[in-house]
Amino acid sequence: MTSTKKKQHFICQFENQLCKNILVVFCLFFIFKNAYTQVPESNLDEMLIDVDKTTFTSGILYNKVTPIADLSNFNMKNRNVSSKKHFEQALYELYRASNKEKFVSYKELRKKYILNERKVNIGIINASFQELNYNHNNENKGALTLKNNKFKKINDSPTFKDAHALIIAPLNNYLVGKTINFIFDENFMFEETYNKKITSLVADFGTNKKYTIYKNEAFVTKDIEISYNESGYKTLVFTAAFQDGTTKTTKGKLHVKVLSRNLSRMMDDSLVEDFTITSTIPFQGYDETSPIYGELEYRVFYHTNNSNYQKTLLKPIIIIDGFDPEDKRKMQDDDSPKPANEHHSIEEMMVYYKNKNKVEIIPLLRGLGYDVVIVNQPSYIRGDKTIDGGADYIERNALTHVTLYQHLNNTLFSNGSSEELVIVGPSMGGANE
Repeated sequence: MTSTKKKQHFICQFENQLCKNILVVFCLFFIFKNAYTQVPESNLDEMLIDVDKTTFTSGILYNKVTPIADLSNFNMKNRNVSSKKHFEQALYELYRASNKEKFVSYKELRKKYILNERKVNIGIINASFQELNYNHNNENKGALTLKNNKFKKINDSPTFKDAHALIIAPLNNYLVGKTINFIFDENFMFEETYNKKITSLVADFGTNKKYTIYKNEAFVTKDIEISYNESGYKTLVFTAAFQDGTTKTTKGKLHVKVLSRNLSRMMDDSLVEDFTITSTIPFQGYDETSPIYGELEYRVFYHTNNSNYQKTLLKPIIIIDGFDPEDKRKMQDDDSPKPANEHHSIEEMMVYYKNKNKVEIIPLLRGLGYDVVIVNQPSYIRGDKTIDGGADYIERNALTHVTLYQHLNNTLFSNGSSEELVIVGPSMGGANE
């Protein structure tokens, strides 16, 4: 077989496999959607026009959404642990199931999140909702029949089934620090219920110690400081008592990383230094009402081929992080709140292979006399607005880099160095240069 035919054969195989994969994904989605929704999402109000809705009292019809959060089955034994992602999905579904008349958009709620790796908001959803009493497989087991795209009542069974869900979750997946602050705020508590308002809420933050959080329609405490000795996933257990005399226990999950220096920082800590710099030139985005000064953070790994081991910038090479929404990629492993197997830091990505042996670029450059400057574009707050530096306007990041380079050049001049800046920037990092 010629080289051209081999390429064509490979391309055909690839295209066939790709089509099969797409078909499988589509079929799985179709099966999942039909297995759980049972009734079409679109025009559901029109489909119910001939049905008496006097018993629909919650204002939240869960059939209007694809129930990815599976709230109908939540709080059961094997389906009772929430997280930031699950909480936001649940809020999104309830918001849409109420025709956007109850709850709020999770995107709006995100604007209020605390952006601090040692503090986390706790989100609380206590919701009563309803579902159609319709059995897709056997209509006689329900209260409705579906004909000509219209529902009709067929017996004396209730038209709507009542349901209730309690979802409590930390609104950050990963935290860093031996001491973590759990923040309770009315802005993150959503109660839409007619007979199950919370009368008390008790929490265990994974330390086998219970704290009363909520009582008599108010938070008893809004800031609880918890100490952890070991890194790992923590399960928070919440037990709520309701006004109808019932109780319910639910759980939230997050990962806490108790700081410990990695090997490279331990060996060369005296030659590593951290800085934050604010732009001297503001930029105003199209959706902003005033100009905003950008912010960068950077870490300098000073050269190691001198006998004095002084932190003096003389020959910098600057490595800029690329597109990184929500600042998930940190400068080093010890910067990241994620477990080691769930992320790659900028340092870990600075490698290449020679004769199947891994070569770490940063130590190599330092040994050649370079001061390696790792630049990260973090998330930060300006007034009541959170700036996601890893996905911000390229113009604002670029102007902040201008301030950084001016600062580094001034530092070189003060140190008596005539070296020019060497800059490496992939993706958005390159666009900022």
